[in-house]
Amino acid sequence: MSEASLPLNTPAEGRPMRQAPLRQRPLPPPEDEDDLYPAEDGEPMPDAHYQSRDFRYLVHACELRCAEHPNAYVAGNQFVYYKEGDPKAVVAPDVWVAFDVRERPPATYKTWRQGKAPDFVMEVASPGTWRQDLNVKPGIYESMGVREYFLCDVGGAHLLEEPLLGFRRRRGVLEKVPTQLIEGYLSLESEVLGMVFKVRGKEIRAYNAATGERYPSGAEAVAQRDSARRERDQALARLAELEAQLDQRI
Repeated sequence: MSEASLPLNTPAEGRPMRQAPLRQRPLPPPEDEDDLYPAEDGEPMPDAHYQSRDFRYLVHACELRCAEHPNAYVAGNQFVYYKEGDPKAVVAPDVWVAFDVRERPPATYKTWRQGKAPDFVMEVASPGTWRQDLNVKPGIYESMGVREYFLCDVGGAHLLEEPLLGFRRRRGVLEKVPTQLIEGYLSLESEVLGMVFKVRGKEIRAYNAATGERYPSGAEAVAQRDSARRERDQALARLAELEAQLDQRI
């Protein structure tokens, strides 16, 4: 057999063996981050009927308070992932606020993307969640770097020792903040938000700590806008009537 007719993988004397080019297996496409960190788990919100009124009001009040902060982000029951690469490290606080966010989260909040955890978190206690809110969540929020963690219990079931509980970060640890009884309301001030939360009976209300102004509910805000619109329309109608009377005299 001549050298020219040697098989491809048979080395000629004194020459290195020629190798057929390797066929590389294509790399798998990068994993979709939305699949790794989903925006929902397919499970219904626990005790949504029990929490809905207070949950909606508290989110609305925090939105009103933070409206003047362009980089503040207010959310409720949105997934917050706090360990990159671990989709099980997730919480969904009832109400939370983060200041100085890098970008508005599209569907979920990832602490490593934003460079920080939420600054303020509030959970609304319910029969299905209060034990975790009281016994498990403080440790999670402390490890995340949350600056204040509040709990409220105004559903009438008296699940917590007090209808308002608060924890504030001091020297890296979430320590309990004492409440105050003011004019029949159990009160707790958030230094992070500059708000005061007050509870009496089954009602929780939020106030501006500096001005004392109460933040209205969504329904109250709509009613206030409607009332202001009616007053404006009446004033314009009265002005038009006076102008018409003046024209007649001239």
